[in-house]
Amino acid sequence: MRRIIQIAGCHFLSNAPVFESACLWPAEMGFKNESVNWSFREHNNLRMGSAIWHQLSDNDSTDGSGIFDPRAYIFFETDNTNRWKPFPQLPDINTPSSGGIPYGTHRDQTGAFQIKGETCIYSPFNYFLIRDEDYIPIIIITGAEIHFIRAEAYFRGIGVAEDKIEADIEYLNGLMASVNWWMLVAENSKLPSSGMSFPDMISIPENLNSVSVQNRFGPWNATTDEEKLLFFYTQWWLDAFRQPWEAYALARRTGLTPREGDPIAHYRLPYPPSEVEYNSANWAEAIASQGGDTPDYKIWWIP
Repeated sequence: MRRIIQIAGCHFLSNAPVFESACLWPAEMGFKNESVNWSFREHNNLRMGSAIWHQLSDNDSTDGSGIFDPRAYIFFETDNTNRWKPFPQLPDINTPSSGGIPYGTHRDQTGAFQIKGETCIYSPFNYFLIRDEDYIPIIIITGAEIHFIRAEAYFRGIGVAEDKIEADIEYLNGLMASVNWWMLVAENSKLPSSGMSFPDMISIPENLNSVSVQNRFGPWNATTDEEKLLFFYTQWWLDAFRQPWEAYALARRTGLTPREGDPIAHYRLPYPPSEVEYNSANWAEAIASQGGDTPDYKIWWIP
C-alpha cells in the first residue's frame, strides 16, 4: 500500500511498513528545478566512478550483465557506444578524459536521445535525473535513511539497547525502501520539452529489484560485524546519491563508505583568512581548543 501526504508541495511517500520520505516536488509547488541541468550542462565532466560502479555490478562487463542493482539504470547511463564504462576513481596519466554532449538539451527529442557525442567514453549520469525539472524530487530525507539510522543505532547500541536482529530488520527495510522508492521516482520522470518518460526510453531488466540487491548485500552474506556495517553504510551512501552533503558527512564520520585509495582524511574546512585577520583572538582560541585548522583535524562530534 502506498501512502502520499502532501504539505505545501512536500510529499511523504510510503510503501508500508517502511517510513515516509519527505521531498519537495517542483511541479506541484509551481516552479521548475532548472539549476541541476544547468550545472551538469555547463560543467559536462561528471561521470560514473569505479567506486560506485562496483557497488552496483558484480563485474566490469561493459554489456551490463554484471549489474544486480536497478539503481544503476536510474543513476547512470551507458556511454556513446552503449557500454557501461566507469571512470577510474584513481586515474593515472594515461587515463583518457571524457567529453561529448551527454547533458545537452538536444536529448529531449526521441531521435536524438542516444546522441551523447563520440568522445563520451564513460558512463554519464542519467539524463532524466538531471534534466527533469518537474518530477524529480528535491530530497529532504528519505524513508530509507531513517531505517539506516535506526539500523546503525540498534547495531551499535546508540541510545538503545544493542539488538543485532532488529538492526538487520531495519537495514533490510531501508534497502527495500531505497530501491523501491528510486524505481518509483524513475517511473514518473518526464523530460520537460518532449514529455518523454523514463520508461519510454530506458528499460530496467525485470530481474533487477530489491531482491537482487539483497542477494548481494543481504546481512546474511556478511561474515563479520565490520563487514555488516560496511553493508549498512554502503546502502545508506547509495541512497544519498542526490544528497552529496549527506554522503560526505557519512563518509567522514564512519570512514566505512565505499572508497578506492587512501582512507578519507578530510574532515573540515579551514577558517577563512578574514577570521585570522579580523577576529584573531577568537580564532586562536578556537584553534587551540580544536587542535588545529587543517582538513585532517576531526570535528568534535567525529569519533
